[in-house]
Amino acid sequence: MLRSLVGSEMCIRDRVKDGRVRKQLDYVDQRWDTRENSQYTYIEQNDCANFASQTLAARGFEQSWAWRQKNKVPEGAWISATRLNKYLLSLPGVKKVTDGQRDQVKLGDLVFFDWDRSGDSDHVGVVNHIQKQADGTVKIFYAGHTSHKHYRSVDWAIQILHPNARVEYLSIPSSQ
Repeated sequence: MLRSLVGSEMCIRDRVKDGRVRKQLDYVDQRWDTRENSQYTYIEQNDCANFASQTLAARGFEQSWAWRQKNKVPEGAWISATRLNKYLLSLPGVKKVTDGQRDQVKLGDLVFFDWDRSGDSDHVGVVNHIQKQADGTVKIFYAGHTSHKHYRSVDWAIQILHPNARVEYLSIPSSQ
């Protein structure tokens, strides 16, 4: 398993017991900066939902008529952060977690951003690092495509990149 450092702390990934989540995070580590993939197509300038979907497939999610990439052609919720959010919420056990509930976010969960507070999801990433601070605060980092980042801070994204953006997480149960 890859061991990744963010700052001076070891990633809590070493404590992940669920083999499916490990496969998802390993996929993230191997593919976060790639555009070439023999199994999946790359969507220029808008690959975030496509990449997040690929990581869920690596985790073992079964594709369906509403969420799939067939013959390297992404369809339905596979290509839209807004539709991916809605699709995942239709699955058993998947639940929304607010930014104020960061202590409930787990590695492998998805983070959805509404940059302009319009009510739709403009971007999605995969939670790949969590830092629990001595003061009780939780810092969350994510990986994603389009901007191809491996450990981007959620706080940086909503305070600097898109000030005042809205963020929510989808908690994916281990049994998915």
